Amino acid sequence: MTAIGIVIGGNVGIKINIQKIENMDNNPIYIELSEKVESGELEVNKNLGLILIQGMREAHVDAGSYLDSIFKIFIYVGIFLIFLVLTLAFVTWRLFTKVSVKRD
Repeated sequence: MTAIGIVIGGNVGIKINIQKIENMDNNPIYIELSEKVESGELEVNKNLGLILIQGMREAHVDAGSYLDSIFKIFIYVGIFLIFLVLTLAFVTWRLFTKVSVKRD
């Protein structure tokens, strides 16, 4: 059950991460910073402000990619654990049936 939970958690994490990356344009801090740079209210060089905004976006996407990799590892570990449990269950069942057949 834990292995299934790990796989489900990894899938949910990936879905949430994708939504966060897609929702970057609706981030109020990002919107406010973009507007201030474009209007000239923020006292930085226009190119520097645009680089700041692009860097913020790239950092957000890079962090999302990193989390995506972690969630994929969770999924792979969960699948391995499921395989391991099923293998142990099959071997145990097989040994049990051999012993019970010999008794009869």
